[in-house]
Amino acid sequence: MDENGLQRQKKRLAGEPKIISYVLGLGFTHEGLEHFGVGVAKPYQYNGVVQHSDVLVFPLRGPDGEFYGRNTYAVVPGISTDNRPEG
Repeated sequence: MDENGLQRQKKRLAGEPKIISYVLGLGFTHEGLEHFGVGVAKPYQYNGVVQHSDVLVFPLRGPDGEFYGRNTYAVVPGISTDNRPEG
């Protein structure tokens, strides 16, 4: 992921106090969220249907500290929309 995309995701997280409270309640710290580049993914549509929105995005980071350009996602109960197929 490019630096601009990473910053946009982090900015979206900063604007979501309920999501921040949720991840802090899981034991994350503000410093950890910053270090790992955790953010909130923009809504993703496919064929006119929202597949997911307001989901946490965790960019994969290598041992060299560089981001790999791949992400993993986590649903925030009661906040996220997730219409992706199981599996």
